[in-house]
Amino acid sequence: MVKQKDKSLDDKQLFSMLSLLKSCSDNEFDFSSIATYSLFEGLSKYKCARKNMSSEEAKFNEVKCVYSALEKNIEDCIEKGSSSVSLNLMLVEDILSNYASGEAIPKSALLKEIVSSNSFKRSEKNFGMYVEEKGSKLYRVVLDKGKFSGNRNILLNDYESISRVFM
Repeated sequence: MVKQKDKSLDDKQLFSMLSLLKSCSDNEFDFSSIATYSLFEGLSKYKCARKNMSSEEAKFNEVKCVYSALEKNIEDCIEKGSSSVSLNLMLVEDILSNYASGEAIPKSALLKEIVSSNSFKRSEKNFGMYVEEKGSKLYRVVLDKGKFSGNRNILLNDYESISRVFM
């Protein structure tokens, strides 16, 4: 029997994706960790498609990378439970550490701004608390804004929510 993809994953925007993740998470820490690490994982995989891409198009592509990482981790959460989602924590933390120290420069403008922010720099003392705080805050911000329609509105609002929470 072929397993059918959950239809609610077709509604790609942070509101729907984070709500689905929240519903399948065992606890607040798992939810926040998966949400935050998915964001960092997605942005770390961002590759600028063209040199002459508009700023808005680049932002849309950054958000789409976050969606891809979130979607993969939500599917794992649904199948295995949130405590079994295999987040590559060490890889993400190594990447972020390299970005923060200047050893590597993120291709994602948003990720570059995040690792340059005072909030991120202060997180070195307790990264676990940072992850939990930011994942929860992102969910609250997205929930307060509500659901949007229209691709452009969705992508712009999701980018703004990420930017607002993480910087």
